[in-house]
Amino acid sequence: VYACLTSPATMTLLERGCNEEEGKNGGGLSGWWSVLGLTVNPTERVAGTIVAAEAAALSELCRIVLAGGGEGLRVETSVKATLAGSDGALGLTPLDGEGGAWHRCDL
Repeated sequence: VYACLTSPATMTLLERGCNEEEGKNGGGLSGWWSVLGLTVNPTERVAGTIVAAEAAALSELCRIVLAGGGEGLRVETSVKATLAGSDGALGLTPLDGEGGAWHRCDL
């Protein structure tokens, strides 16, 4: 779980991946990190503020993943459907073709 406590607060449920070799050796952080949920403070009502908070959380997670040697940050399609921001605003592109289960985040 990654929490950002600035206003408005966000909470992100993540799964850290590891590459195949690291998986054999007990883990690692070089694979994809997967966003399984992202929530903005439910009392926030201004759409632009919500989108900015989503983008800020995803951007910071991208930075953390890349700084740690991870392959990248990806967002599950069902999570993407719950976000207020557009694909462009959140840096989301299909990872495995149109209609795939994951979207790469590049912020």
